[in-house]
Amino acid sequence: MSRAEDRKAAYGNGTDVTDVINFTVTNAGSKTNVLPRGFYGQFVRMRPVGANMNFAFSHSASLAVVASPAATDGGSTAATQGEFVPDGEMIEVEVPCAKPDQFVYFSRFGSAAGSVQITKASGKPGGTIVED
Repeated sequence: MSRAEDRKAAYGNGTDVTDVINFTVTNAGSKTNVLPRGFYGQFVRMRPVGANMNFAFSHSASLAVVASPAATDGGSTAATQGEFVPDGEMIEVEVPCAKPDQFVYFSRFGSAAGSVQITKASGKPGGTIVED
């Protein structure tokens, strides 16, 4: 199946399976959470609400910090550099894959207090149940 054909809508069974997650966004520091395994290697849609957002994925919780470093003439690169998404705009990205002993962490930093909705946009419906 091509990527153009693999376009799913939000799904939930009403009890314990959903493929939409809402996280808080704040300017009081970077927030980091592990994503469910069902999201690994899949495309997701993200839309921040109430704040601009910088985000990044990481395999290391201790290194998963996002900020907005100042630009430089030489091009600023920093371990904390993240993708910028304006308030209310939607971006579609692929979540990294992970080895069985790894996790994928989602880090974000906002321009104010708000939230970000992540919807699984490819693969099988569901994704919040972690299967061993």
